[in-house]
Amino acid sequence: MRRISETFFLFKASSGRVLLSFLWLLFLLMISSCNGPAGISYENGIEVVYNKAEPNKINKKRINISLEEINIIDLENPEFLEKGMGSAGEFDVDSNGNIYIVGYKNKEYYINKIDKKGNLILSFGRRGEGPGEINLPNRPTIYDDHLLVITDMFKKLIYYDLQSGRCVREILFKTPMLIVECLPNNKFLVYKSKNSSHSKETYFSCLNIYDDQWKMIKELDVDEIPPQEELGLLPPYFMWRVSNQGIFIVNEKRGYEIQKYDYDGRLLRKIKKEYRPVRLSEELEKEIAGPNYQVNHLYQGKKMRYLAPMNSIFCDDEERFFAMTYEKSDTGAGFIHNIFNADGLYIGDIIINKEWAGIINSPKYTVIKKNKLYYYREKDDGFKELVISHIKYE
Repeated sequence: MRRISETFFLFKASSGRVLLSFLWLLFLLMISSCNGPAGISYENGIEVVYNKAEPNKINKKRINISLEEINIIDLENPEFLEKGMGSAGEFDVDSNGNIYIVGYKNKEYYINKIDKKGNLILSFGRRGEGPGEINLPNRPTIYDDHLLVITDMFKKLIYYDLQSGRCVREILFKTPMLIVECLPNNKFLVYKSKNSSHSKETYFSCLNIYDDQWKMIKELDVDEIPPQEELGLLPPYFMWRVSNQGIFIVNEKRGYEIQKYDYDGRLLRKIKKEYRPVRLSEELEKEIAGPNYQVNHLYQGKKMRYLAPMNSIFCDDEERFFAMTYEKSDTGAGFIHNIFNADGLYIGDIIINKEWAGIINSPKYTVIKKNKLYYYREKDDGFKELVISHIKYE
């Protein structure tokens, strides 16, 4: 009996040690996971990448990311003014570094082509309602590196030759469309309204994929804008970018989540990240709504304590995704932009001191081509300059 009791107590002692060892190992894993790599799981077959607040190590090494300015184009250049360029808005960049800028205040032509040295070499996209002419240009996009495709809002999609500026194709819309972008598989990404009321009810728009016969084949997401009295300082964001391999979409109702689709509308990946909510300060209120922010119509809705996770987005030609946050740099000059690699892993940040206030839902004011970052920066006199910087990953 004594031998049996000894065996029993030895078993209990051994089991206790195993349990304590297991609990200690679990504790160590929990501690290490606080600074460990991103977690990956699957929801209904869709990959979900969970990123922590700190950047991931790639091949056991942190990536050092830096910016080096290589050129600044002064958009107040008298030559630009003489040639009819009155403003600078959305833009895109071709593989040779030529920049195609849309300006609503231009005299005769909406689109100006500026080479990488800062010379205005071509103007096209005449104002008007006729063939090849444009009235409300939106979302200029380089397509197949020899065409600039641009939406004339509500009316048509226009294709311009990059070399001559000549209109080579027009597609008239059967129903009003706000933004249309060409996809590499001969389909179209279309953003359009779902209802006509803007005042007494929630306003819905949708992002859809259409085939080459202009038949809708997939609704990707819905943009919901609540009535004015329910809005805060800013409407909830809804943004997307077409990359070389897919479509990135962010929608504020999902928090800090980036969804990536293929060109046929299949959801490939969800990218999530922990983030530190930024409190809405008086300084940020003034930047967003202007010096008279307290009487600005944007301020008359629901009061906000914290800002949304993102302000704007863009991506490069190597499938990296960039999200501007409302976190300011230590010096206060510029905002932190989170960077994710092609696998959805958060790899680090850059700080960009760019024009941002009053710009809603991420128009194409920031572009990356061949690791060159193009963005607008406000000068001391209030006018804009176009900055070109080289991004280094080391």
